[in-house]
Amino acid sequence: MRADVVVVGAGMAGLTCALDLKEAGADVVVLEAGRRPGGRVRTVTFDDGRWVESGGEWVDTAHGHVHRLLERFGLGTVGDAAPWWEREAGWVDDAHGLRPAADVWTDDPEVRAGFASFDLALSVVAGGMPDPSRPDLHPDAGSIDARSAADLFDELDLTEFARFFLTRSIEFEYTCQPAEISVLFLAQQRAVELAEERAFGAVRSQRVAGGLSQLARAMAAELGGSLRFGEPLMALRHDDDRATALSRSAEIRASHAVLALPLPPLRSVAVAPAFEGAFGDGVARLAYGAVTKSFVRSSVRPPFPWAVTGRFLQRVYDATEDQSGAGCVLDAYVGGDGARELDASYPDAVDRVSFVAKELEAMLPQLGTLDPSSGLSRSWTAHPRFGGSFSLWKPGFVTSFWQALREPYGRVHLAGEHVATVCGYVEGAVESGHRVAERLVNA
Repeated sequence: MRADVVVVGAGMAGLTCALDLKEAGADVVVLEAGRRPGGRVRTVTFDDGRWVESGGEWVDTAHGHVHRLLERFGLGTVGDAAPWWEREAGWVDDAHGLRPAADVWTDDPEVRAGFASFDLALSVVAGGMPDPSRPDLHPDAGSIDARSAADLFDELDLTEFARFFLTRSIEFEYTCQPAEISVLFLAQQRAVELAEERAFGAVRSQRVAGGLSQLARAMAAELGGSLRFGEPLMALRHDDDRATALSRSAEIRASHAVLALPLPPLRSVAVAPAFEGAFGDGVARLAYGAVTKSFVRSSVRPPFPWAVTGRFLQRVYDATEDQSGAGCVLDAYVGGDGARELDASYPDAVDRVSFVAKELEAMLPQLGTLDPSSGLSRSWTAHPRFGGSFSLWKPGFVTSFWQALREPYGRVHLAGEHVATVCGYVEGAVESGHRVAERLVNA
């Protein structure tokens, strides 16, 4: 079979790229290993109509690419959550009990100073990036990229509570430990935030009404027969003239191949000739964080929408805060090493939910006995088609791989949040799909 472009992966990046190419008149074939569209976007609806996002969840008010897609398909958003820092600073549960987090630091100048110094350090580096999409061009990129968030904690001599709270923030936002993530990457994300604040003011977080999977299904429906489910990429051959993708039952000979799948499963594909140089090293080595989201239904809402905890759960929030009715669904979000430990201790999702329910009962006895039988737990790290949450830019990786992975490798192009400016979000995946499609159309 021949095509202008073969797109591998029907996540949000692949769907976006394929739709743009199809609208431009290109003949496109999309190969998807699974049986549904959306990739790491996966909404789950309970029997009472409540829905939760077991994967990608948040659409910020600054996420213009996603908002334009929502408008196109007649979908809306719910909620108007506070800016991220205010949201994360809601409640804390540690050895001193459950209480508003503001009670911890409003009277503690050392804690306030620690948070301020950490934010200032990242903002100063971010200010040296004329273009947030090119952090590797920062004049001190090498030395900054060599340092981790843990190194920065030590340099700033943060208090114990500041370290705990910022560690939980990194485990949530980047699904890793502070020692695993580059200061240059954190500053790049801060540069994105500053640019968004200049353009939009205070950026607020929302969810898609009814769930993000609606958007993925609408995009897939528009692609129609161009999208083939149950067709994992088995091999890829490429040369100066074409790229040939071999799936379970098809061979697609195309002018270009867009690989819009996470890098862990791509590493098991037979690629000939093998990718070389910085591009090949990046494909082989770029890390992915770990995350497990476990949901338990409760007949009573918690006293907070959002809490950081010193327990194994790390972070607990009401995943249905914007949905009406009594009760809620609690999301126990565990990232980084905690997620790996949780998965190893409870590889069966049913057992994992039972453990999480007991932890929630200990944290929030006012909820009463929770029923884990109607809950669910999803480990994106344990899933072979994903292999992790989203890209993790370890110390040294931005200067080594950032730009190389964003450039075409002959007839092969990467798409996904790992090659976006807004990494780790649906917005980034969509952004990358648009960018690759535009490149191919212009070519």
